[in-house]
Formats: sequence, C-alpha cells, structure tokens
Amino acid sequence: ENQKAIFWYQRTVDRHVDPSESSKMLNWTNKVVKTVHDRLQSQESILAEMEKTLKAIELHQKGDLTSALRLLNSKVDDVSSHIKKVDKSLENVSKNAYVCPDIPRIVSREVIDVVQPL
Repeated sequence: ENQKAIFWYQRTVDRHVDPSESSKMLNWTNKVVKTVHDRLQSQESILAEMEKTLKAIELHQKGDLTSALRLLNSKVDDVSSHIKKVDKSLENVSKNAYVCPDIPRIVSREVIDVVQPL
C-alpha cells in the first residue's frame, strides 16, 4: 500500500511542477502512508482480539465461566480503545484531504481497500 501511495504521489508530482504544491502533496502522501501503516497494525490488533475470543470459548467449554467472562470484558475494553484509534486516524486523513484535491481521488480507493475490512 505504501508503494501505491508513493507511485500515485510521483505520478501527480510529474503533472504539477509548483514546488509549494509538491510539498503539500508530499505531506498529504506521508499522512496517507501513515494511515495505511496504522490500518495494518489495526489488523494485527483484530487478530489478537480473535485469539482472546477463542481462548474465552475454550475456558467456557472447560467450565471456567469466571475466567471466560473476565477475558471477554477485557476484550470489550480493547475493542473500544481500538475503535477510538481508528476514528482518530480517519479524522486526521479527512482533515488533510483538502490540501491536494487530485490525490484524494486517486489514492482514496487504495485507502478504502485497506480500511474497509475494519
């Protein structure tokens, strides 16, 4: 995903020679790359949450309901925290999308492809 953002950035820079615009585009592209990177880390968090769920099911099947509930409660807290982080990242991208009107149209599809599974 980082390579796609860089490719589209370079392609857009080739069409716009104004150095101030290039700087804005570079800043915007860096933010897109960071957002994509954050999404990948979020995927890892989701996998960890799935492992907790499986562990809770296993504990429940063994009859240890107290431990299973404790684990599920911690999972709910982790998911809430994760959702807040995702919302903050998306808010940051939307705040900066106006800087380079051409790039959001080009790159947004790639960002959506990464964010969509969340």
